[in-house]
Amino acid sequence: LDAAFHLDDGPEKYSTICGREIEGYEGIYVFGGNSSDMLYAFDAKNNWQVVEVSSELDGVDVLASSFSDFILEQLKYIKSLVERRAAC
Repeated sequence: LDAAFHLDDGPEKYSTICGREIEGYEGIYVFGGNSSDMLYAFDAKNNWQVVEVSSELDGVDVLASSFSDFILEQLKYIKSLVERRAAC
C-alpha cells in the first residue's frame, strides 16, 4: 500500500550511514525510511523521540514522542490510503 515506507532490521547510527560524524546528529539512530531521501530515526539525546532526517532539512523534525505513537500514525495513514482506493 505504501511501499515507500520500510523498517530496517535494527537501528543504525546515522554517522555509519553517512560515513562520517555530523555535528548535531551524534545521537541519531536510523530505523527506517521511505523511497525518497527521508529517514526515520530515534534521537537518543532527547528521550528517544522519533524524528525524520532528510538531506533537504537543516536538522531533524520531531514526528512522535514514542515509537508506538509513530507506528500508530503510520497505520492511520495506510488505512486512509486503503479507504481512498476502495472509494474509487
